[in-house]
Amino acid sequence: MVTGTLPALVTDHYAAASSGFAWHITADGFEVSAEPPAAQQQEPVADDYLRPELPPLWHRIITGASLRWRVRAVVNRARWTRKHAARRALRWIHMYPELRTTLRNGRWRSAVRAYRERVRQPVATDRRYRPAVQTSLALPPDLDAMLDVGSGSAAADPGRLVVSSSGRTIRVADTVVLGPFDVNTWNPVGVRNTSSGPSQKLADLLAIADEAKRDSVLRQARSSSVIRCDLGGDVEPVVAADAVVKLALSGAVLSGTFSPEVKSLVGDALATIIESVPTSPADEAFDRERLSLAIRRQALSDFGPVGRVGRLSELVGETRQPARSVSVLLPSNRPGDLPFALSQISVQCGVDVELVVGLHGNHMRSVAVDEALQAFPGDVVPLHLPDAMNLGDVMNELTTAASARLISKWDDDDWYDRWHLLDLVHALEYSGGGLVAKAAEFVYLERIDLMMRRFAKGGESFSTTVAGGTLLAQRTDVIDVGWASVPRQVDRRLIEAFASEGLPTYRAHGMGYVLRRRGDSLGSHTWQVGDAYFLKQATAQRPGLDLEFAGIS
Repeated sequence: MVTGTLPALVTDHYAAASSGFAWHITADGFEVSAEPPAAQQQEPVADDYLRPELPPLWHRIITGASLRWRVRAVVNRARWTRKHAARRALRWIHMYPELRTTLRNGRWRSAVRAYRERVRQPVATDRRYRPAVQTSLALPPDLDAMLDVGSGSAAADPGRLVVSSSGRTIRVADTVVLGPFDVNTWNPVGVRNTSSGPSQKLADLLAIADEAKRDSVLRQARSSSVIRCDLGGDVEPVVAADAVVKLALSGAVLSGTFSPEVKSLVGDALATIIESVPTSPADEAFDRERLSLAIRRQALSDFGPVGRVGRLSELVGETRQPARSVSVLLPSNRPGDLPFALSQISVQCGVDVELVVGLHGNHMRSVAVDEALQAFPGDVVPLHLPDAMNLGDVMNELTTAASARLISKWDDDDWYDRWHLLDLVHALEYSGGGLVAKAAEFVYLERIDLMMRRFAKGGESFSTTVAGGTLLAQRTDVIDVGWASVPRQVDRRLIEAFASEGLPTYRAHGMGYVLRRRGDSLGSHTWQVGDAYFLKQATAQRPGLDLEFAGIS
């Protein structure tokens, strides 16, 4: 085992990786396994003067190392369980005001009953904080006369919308489209990166006659490694397309080819992605996670409420499309990082972006900063803020200046995928949470040039373990709660304030966001922790800045 300090041995991991040695960077230093590949190993030289060593098992038994290891493992497990149980209890108390009130009055039994009543009502069914579809479409005054329910033909009247009796399809003239799906019911909440079952055939799932039971089986099938969609002629196209979209919205990995009838209902974009998925089961979590994300992102875009309104608008001849508008709040006191952040915000897809940038400090008044803002292709609201203003007050000023219904916080030195904002908006629509964000699963340690991943199994769930540079919420909710007037931990304070108001935080998937850590320059970060903090949590590592590893194209 070769060890050393991080700066001195930072370049050694490239040589170790290229020569076949096993390498791993830890908080204590850089470690290289002393065993070369089998082809390069040499036979040990016999030495009669060396005492024979005991087998590993007998060595542990005689020296007591086996017993000490087991005792230490039990103690560590008990400590871990106690710490995380306390954290969960505190989160529950902060999330439910009625529970906190009863505990304050000393009524423990009432607190337990209040909590049980609260959890019986799923948060996802609470629509008070889900953003409604906002559109400027000019709906005709005789809309009721245009809408018909039944199985009749609309070919005689091109402007008539005929909804099938089952509610699955809508006919406009000669075009039949699937109706909007309830994303509150069909969504990726609770989906996991790894599969928990073998591959299945969609034809076997659709063989169930009872529709309610079939939907239940479809929800359970999303955890399969892959669902093969090669269907015969016995399955009705509308039923097959309906099941495909439900599975896609739920986060399942689908593969196969479709008939022309099913493909026209599913849509070319979603069908193309599914047909490109390999037919063999995706056993690797690395590949399966990316396939699931690509499929459900397209399904949410096409069959969510906004996508369906847009599709129907095209069919009735309306050129204006409903859009999701987001005001990006960008506080910055680093003029060198501003162009980098603007370049990523300008390529966001699926949303209309308004940039509200807080130029924090007198040093942000420069020609280079003005040129960077003028080159931004979208709407820009620049605010020059004094040095004496703390970060919380800066965020309050940016929130007040924003005009979109949704606002999202952005860090000027991190990496974001072009689908970042759209994924957050989707999560806000289907989760019912008051605040949505991604966790800092992917971290780039700039000082040692290392990409790592941590906390890879907590996505698509309600959790407060999220990154402050990815927060998204409704602007009115943020104004009501307010950013704390503090220089640091403004994100954590906002999350706690939302929880105290009964607005839980939903953690979306972690792909498409990379947290940058500058190592020695801790003064440039509001989160004051060193590289060792992240290295202890690493579950996977990549040398260099591997953005593809984090799902950033």
